Amino acid sequence: YDTDSQAAEQLEGVLTGFFEAYAEEAGHLDRYVEPGASVTPLPANSVEFSELSVMPVPSKSSSGDDDVRQVATTVVWGLPSAGDGEGEAGQLAQSYLVTVVNSGNEWYVRDIQGAPHSFGD
Repeated sequence: YDTDSQAAEQLEGVLTGFFEAYAEEAGHLDRYVEPGASVTPLPANSVEFSELSVMPVPSKSSSGDDDVRQVATTVVWGLPSAGDGEGEAGQLAQSYLVTVVNSGNEWYVRDIQGAPHSFGD
């Protein structure tokens, strides 16, 4: 499939903010979620956002709608330490399929799903 490098560049910042809010600042999650859609944040203090890798963004969705895309991403989460609350106990890489929609001037997350066979590190 053809890729959209401009959308990938725009989505990198949007998805970084989304995953930070998804894990650590649930009060800011609505800023990244499409109006009318619902995404439940991760449980508080379960992981900390560390890093995001956005895979190539398809130029069209499978339905042919240019404004809706399904993007594969991999997030590295920091696992909080169980002891003194300082530092990380380790890291976990998780892949997601994120459905995003372009409202004309901004991208929003419509849906998020764990990608099959996505646990690692």
